[in-house]
Amino acid sequence: MAEPAARSAIRDTKGPAGFPAGRNVPESEAFKGGLQPRAWLHWAVLAVSLLVSLGAWRWVDSQARQAQQAEFQARAAEIREALLSRMAGYQQILIDAAALFAVSDRVMRQDWTNYYRRLQLKEHFPAIQALAFARAFSHEELASQVRELRAQGLPDFAVRPPGPRPRYVANVYAEPFEGLNVKALGYDMWQDPVRRRAMEQALATRRPAITSKTILKIDESSNPVPAFIMFQPAFERGGRLAGFVLSPFRMSALADDLLPPSAQAVSFAIYDGAASGADALYFLGSQAPAGHRPVFTRSETVSFAGREWTLQFASEPSLESGTRAWTAQFVLAAGALLGLALFWLVRGITSGRQRALALAREMTAELREQQRFLADLIENSGTAIHVKDRDGKYRLVNRKWEEVTGLSRRDAEGKTAAMLFPEAVAREIGDADGAAMGGDGALESEVTVDSPEGPRHFIAVKFPLRDEEGGIAGMCGVATEITERKRDEAQLRLAASVFEQANEAIVITDEKAAIVAVSRRFSEITGYGADEVIGSNPRILQSGRQDAAFYRAMWDALTGAGHWSGEIWNRRKDGTAYPEWLSISAVRDDTGRTTNYVAVFSDLTERKAAEQEIRQMNRTLELRVAERTAELQEAVRELEAFSYSVSHDLRAPLRAINGFSHLLEQDYAASLDATARDYLARVRAGSIRMGDLIDDLHELSRVARQDMRIERLDLSRLAAEIAAELAEENPARRVDWAIAPGVEASCDAGLIRPVLLNLLGNVWKYTGRRERARIEFGLDERDGETLYYVRDNGAGFDMKYAAKLFGAFQRLHGPAEFSGTGIGLAIVARIIRRHGGRIWGEGKPDEGAVFRFTLQPGAGARSKEGGPAS
Repeated sequence: MAEPAARSAIRDTKGPAGFPAGRNVPESEAFKGGLQPRAWLHWAVLAVSLLVSLGAWRWVDSQARQAQQAEFQARAAEIREALLSRMAGYQQILIDAAALFAVSDRVMRQDWTNYYRRLQLKEHFPAIQALAFARAFSHEELASQVRELRAQGLPDFAVRPPGPRPRYVANVYAEPFEGLNVKALGYDMWQDPVRRRAMEQALATRRPAITSKTILKIDESSNPVPAFIMFQPAFERGGRLAGFVLSPFRMSALADDLLPPSAQAVSFAIYDGAASGADALYFLGSQAPAGHRPVFTRSETVSFAGREWTLQFASEPSLESGTRAWTAQFVLAAGALLGLALFWLVRGITSGRQRALALAREMTAELREQQRFLADLIENSGTAIHVKDRDGKYRLVNRKWEEVTGLSRRDAEGKTAAMLFPEAVAREIGDADGAAMGGDGALESEVTVDSPEGPRHFIAVKFPLRDEEGGIAGMCGVATEITERKRDEAQLRLAASVFEQANEAIVITDEKAAIVAVSRRFSEITGYGADEVIGSNPRILQSGRQDAAFYRAMWDALTGAGHWSGEIWNRRKDGTAYPEWLSISAVRDDTGRTTNYVAVFSDLTERKAAEQEIRQMNRTLELRVAERTAELQEAVRELEAFSYSVSHDLRAPLRAINGFSHLLEQDYAASLDATARDYLARVRAGSIRMGDLIDDLHELSRVARQDMRIERLDLSRLAAEIAAELAEENPARRVDWAIAPGVEASCDAGLIRPVLLNLLGNVWKYTGRRERARIEFGLDERDGETLYYVRDNGAGFDMKYAAKLFGAFQRLHGPAEFSGTGIGLAIVARIIRRHGGRIWGEGKPDEGAVFRFTLQPGAGARSKEGGPAS
């Protein structure tokens, strides 16, 4: 049903659209009963042929114009992307150079020169006039800075312009150190308003910033050209501002550096800021001949490094010419020749009725064929086509128009855009229609249409249709979809950006392992430029450290799994070998055939050096640990000897003192007065207390040396045994024992008994003055941790002295109140620590106390065999 509808629209369209006017007249009516061919018939044939030729010419011309428009937009976009990519690279160079100051104690002039040489800016970024550093310092530091720079090989260095100022930002390093760059040394840029605004912006954002349009100081006296300067603040390790890394750019050199080959046939200009006046003009490329008016233009604003630039593009004659004009003229000439031939043919046969009838039939068939051809051409075109009359009503739409708009031709024909589309869209369409019908030529624009699948992009061309008198009869619109091309261009730009900016080196080869592309990082690591390796085999990098079996295994993995990765040694252009981590993947087409290989590798030189340094440090550390261990072992042996001396050599005098005091008390007590007997009792008590103290010290040292054997013990049973022993010593005391049943722990039986004996013995002692004492032993679960506790209602203690509880010889009660040596809790704490646990106490004076401890033998305990206790 669509094709007949299109043909009907073509037949009913008036002359301005290039289609035959009037209705179709059947042959039987035109030539029946004595009706003679008229003299004007051959002129009508000529007019129709010329109109058809004109319509075909307009269509061919429109198609060619669309192709030129798309080519212009693509070349302009490529120039813009080249500019943005190049400026991003310049910013990264300054950011990397500023990082040099953050990782160095002091960057000297020779350091700066060496860093510049490694960058190889002349080969990769020729637009950079210089890589410089301007140091920031105060007036008080001026003299020392001048002395330092003169000592570094700049005997004539001085800050310009002279005069005292609170702050200076003066050029101190510039590479290459030659020509006009030398003249820039010493210039204080902080006193220049244009440069100062850019530096303040860079300091505020800590990102690169560029100046407005300016003239370089080194060019003022010779050849002033538009230029700008890019600044990046550099900070020392402590965060103090060291100064600014900067690069000056002459705009003409920048344009020459970034222009791709596709920039031919497109002229462009760069303006500083959003304005496009003569004062803001940065760069003006090649211009068309005088009097030429470009067919295509484009203007857009880009932003980078905190500054806006306006880019203006215009087509040149070489883009606008080509096969377009020739093809359209050929179509027009062929149509005219055909019309003239038909004209002479009709004129030649008007003398006879039969000949006229035959010619009429032939022409009618030909016109119908042309109508069918044009209808099919419009209906099946891949572009959306519509025709409107002068009132803006749709007269013809094709299938592609229906697909794009989602409307049917039945709903559209005879209606205006305001009846079919939302108000905002209809207003935009009406403005474009008015501009097209009010102009002399075609109006081109790029249009984006929202759809459920996402935005769709079109190149829209609208041109007026005229009647026989030259007046506006309507308008024709043609929209060619470029969504896929836009998407492909974006993907290509993304892939190219990733390829160039990746930190790892990337190599792409064909199926025969011949290199077809390398990334920037490849050249930085290997020293080979792209032009040196394209077409070569990657074996030019082989170092000879891997044998043939290694490479056979690599290719077996690639041909089988399609991937191989591992560490390998390769050789740079200068002959030095270096380690790298290499990953190779095979790229296969839909049939499984390998078409390319992609290799990605990173330089491991620094990591290898760091690993070697760590190994050396570990060896040094192991030697030091062995030395310290030997010293500790010697100290332990000396301590054990001292402990032995204390526990054995001091006991004999104490036994003598205690024994003779006891004999003196037995044999001569009657002859001694009360004071002498008291003195004698104190001597015996002191010797006994010293013996107890020696025993406790010996126990404390033994705890640290004793091997541990971890096993599962019933602490409830052990606590009950100790309670029974304490009760037997003083059966007259009334004590309520509350020992929780089933309390178990993994611990050393020989060490855990002194813990409970000391803790329970203490609470037995400190509850001695209670008429009804209560002692508890049990466990709690807190935050997933098992806590063992001993609680009493005895004398308690003040928490401000809690830090002294577990120190040797630290007591919170005097000997007159409670006996003891002050060693017991120190022994407990040491045993608990050996079990990987901790112990602490809580109490209040005269209200009792509670001691809690944990046991984690796996954290620090060792068995007798030396392994972890478990």
